[in-house]
Amino acid sequence: MMWLSNFISDFKFVFLESERYKLIIEGLFVTLEITLFAVLIGIALGTVVASIRSTYDKNIESLKKRKI
Repeated sequence: MMWLSNFISDFKFVFLESERYKLIIEGLFVTLEITLFAVLIGIALGTVVASIRSTYDKNIESLKKRKI
């Protein structure tokens, strides 16, 4: 049971007394910020690719007629 009390005291010292929990929270917010921007970039690129593909699919017949 001695290891448990050592673990608890070490945990209190490392995270609470040293205020390292603030670093973990800050890292979490940075991760969420990066994730948000990645999602926005993905949505923008997906929209561009989808609009190009749908335009191409609609005009494929007229493109075939021009090649002849």
